[in-house]
Amino acid sequence: MSNNTPLQLSECKTCKIDLKVPQKELISEIKQILQETQSHKASVMCEDFWNWQYVHTPGNHSCVYVTKMNDRIVGYYHVPIYEGKIAGQNALIAMIQDVAISPTVRGKGIFTQLATFANQDIDAQPIAACYTFPNHKSIHTFLKYNNYTIIDVLKTYLILVDAKVLLRKKVKIPLLSGIMGYPVNLLFRLPRVQDKDGIAEIDEFDASVEKLYHTYLQRYSNYVLRDKRYLTWRYKNRPHSTYFTIGYYEALNLTAVATFKIDIMFEVPTLLLMDYAFTNPNHFFELIKYAPLQGTKYTSDKIGIIFTAMCDKHFTTMRKPFFLSVPQRLNPRKLHLLTRPVCSNSPTIQDSHQWFVTLGDWDVF
Repeated sequence: MSNNTPLQLSECKTCKIDLKVPQKELISEIKQILQETQSHKASVMCEDFWNWQYVHTPGNHSCVYVTKMNDRIVGYYHVPIYEGKIAGQNALIAMIQDVAISPTVRGKGIFTQLATFANQDIDAQPIAACYTFPNHKSIHTFLKYNNYTIIDVLKTYLILVDAKVLLRKKVKIPLLSGIMGYPVNLLFRLPRVQDKDGIAEIDEFDASVEKLYHTYLQRYSNYVLRDKRYLTWRYKNRPHSTYFTIGYYEALNLTAVATFKIDIMFEVPTLLLMDYAFTNPNHFFELIKYAPLQGTKYTSDKIGIIFTAMCDKHFTTMRKPFFLSVPQRLNPRKLHLLTRPVCSNSPTIQDSHQWFVTLGDWDVF
């Protein structure tokens, strides 16, 4: 059989996995596919991570579909389902999160069959809409065969914390990197925090955090709900990752909140701005300035940059100059936001200005 010849239906079987049953063998097989496809999740996939991402989701609602050939998994499709808003109404939102096809069967129709099966099952559930961020290898199949529409490419920003930290990795000569980094820092470096007195780390996502997110998100029609259950699951319970959340308080009232992840980009310690909400933008920007100082609590290395991406019309109208916009042509992993209506026929689903999406929506980080 040639690589371009689709498999016959009799040669493979697609099914939905019962997540109430322990899946140690399945986890092992999926880990193998992740390794074959060089997925970032290959190194973290284990029973703890599986249970966090697939079983113990905020609403305990997640769908996993697999295709087997000769009793071996050759493709899988993961869809967590979250509570949120669509067209301003309470709704269930499906996020097409993980899709992997073994390289040994690519070009043989496995993805089309798997996606068709998954979409039929999703469409039979009370789900208002789906959204996803496919990579360049799979985006055309979502558009051509799955009725998705590209509504946006997430705006990507980089904040320079210290150019010398970046240059040390490239120049390898401390004195020279310091000399070269000095003028770059003068032009682009993140300003120093002006008011630290109102800033505190947030250990628990309490009612004040929920209220702030509720207030911030009222300007949008479509989003995944940022309540205590979701935020705790996403940023407190995820294995193998380090996050911290800081807030700005004015007269004991929370006016800004931001969650960051400690990561590595360009071989440099990096803060990823994952999620945020604010009623006072100046207080939010003070959190951004303070974040590298807070980050030193979790890493012994000096933070070099802050990175983020979002679909947030409110933020883009008020961002500060130190948020350096990354041109899409230079972005190695563009986050195309694709949506598909299911039970809802609201036109807002295909309007990017009606969505609030952050790095927190993308499961990679």
